[in-house]
Amino acid sequence: MIQVFPSENNYINCSQLKLTMMKKVYTVIIISMMVICVSAQNSVNSWTGRIISRNLHNTVAYGNFMQGISDSHLSSSRFFGGNTVYDQKKMLAEMQKLDNMEYQEYNLGTSLWVNSYLDEFTYNANGHNTSNTYSDWSMFHNMYEPSFKEDYNYDASGNMTERLTSMWDSISSQWYSLAKSDYTYDNQGNPMVQYSYYWDESTMDWIAIGKEEYTYASNNLTLVISYIWNDFASEWMNSYKSEYMFNAGGYITTSTDYTWDFIGNVWKYESKTESSYNAGNQLIMDIMYSWSIAGSSWVNDAKDNYIYDADMNMTSVVYSIWNGSLWVDDGHDDYTYNNAYTYNELLMPWIFTQFENSRVITGHMITLSTGYDAGSSIPSNRTIFNYSSTTVTGIAEIPDGKVAVYPQPASVSVKFSWPANYQSLKLEVSDVSGNIISYQQVEKNRAVSVQDLSPGMYFYRLINNSNTFYTGKLLIN
Repeated sequence: MIQVFPSENNYINCSQLKLTMMKKVYTVIIISMMVICVSAQNSVNSWTGRIISRNLHNTVAYGNFMQGISDSHLSSSRFFGGNTVYDQKKMLAEMQKLDNMEYQEYNLGTSLWVNSYLDEFTYNANGHNTSNTYSDWSMFHNMYEPSFKEDYNYDASGNMTERLTSMWDSISSQWYSLAKSDYTYDNQGNPMVQYSYYWDESTMDWIAIGKEEYTYASNNLTLVISYIWNDFASEWMNSYKSEYMFNAGGYITTSTDYTWDFIGNVWKYESKTESSYNAGNQLIMDIMYSWSIAGSSWVNDAKDNYIYDADMNMTSVVYSIWNGSLWVDDGHDDYTYNNAYTYNELLMPWIFTQFENSRVITGHMITLSTGYDAGSSIPSNRTIFNYSSTTVTGIAEIPDGKVAVYPQPASVSVKFSWPANYQSLKLEVSDVSGNIISYQQVEKNRAVSVQDLSPGMYFYRLINNSNTFYTGKLLIN
């Protein structure tokens, strides 16, 4: 079969004719994603991860790899990153930054990998992700061409305050504004409200379209309500709601999503996810349900099983779907790592770092993700993660005395006490080789069991979201 491509002139003319429509379509898509951010970006529903992983170009990193970690950022007090550290001291630190992710699809006919999409990331001197640029592979030009991008702005504490989305116009070689989100925080750095806007070219102004409000309990995000703006009534209208339940370690066990019934003026069930963990608080299974109106009950929908290696890296996610009577294979994704670098030595885009306090404990640098369709041993897609070295402003260990750890050495349990106004922090414990042993939520002056640790020296890190609050040594006898 002979494949015919348009000429360069026709290509330009088509682009000119379609530019206005494309901008409208992209605006609708971006706004839709922002308005339903509860079920996409901020949702703890792993079914969303499947949708992202199966339908968007950033399949692995923004879907499959993250669907296992997308829930537990809600158990932290901030999930948009930050750089506030109690009594911090600055130092220069060399890190490995993720420069880009290249997504490819496997061509069975030629047995070759075919370029599809490219995501590129930039960072500032503090290590904050400042932009993500998404490009599509052009068969006509035999190169990647930009499609749209996001730019991120931060306040003095490192909280993301603005996310700008733009579309690339290949004719004028310019970026055009499409949408944006603004974020507000409480005095502990918890996101409280997200406002979403679209750019109106006729008025040259941002027009409000959506809003999300966040509610917390003991530093766990328990409720997110999404609204849409009603121009006729000049008021916010309910749209979507998510509720979350946690275990004693601060990890999500159940997430329930609702949609607003505008006729009945009530919230109606839509979907639910139940999550299971092993003794080390690693996520091992998600079961997704959908609500049956006819049966007034939850029905099985999909299931994900998470597999780890001895280095605590998530090496595989196995997908299953419910056929009405039993679970059937729906494919799997495998992940490859470079264990020379721990996750703490990496600079990752905000889409990753917002999930640092995650349910999945991935200890090292992910380098490759490979997807397989159901029943197939031949890969269907892959994502290549490319890194480079960089020097950023790092955080030195806080002087002794700022955090109390007792007793030292310990054999049964230890307690942590800190002076700042945080009821709970994340505790990461690693061995002398840098392998992460445990990762859990701890409360101030509450006993933490260490009976599973063998005698010896360990290193711990107390984390306020993506910020290292304190690091130190832990002795076990």
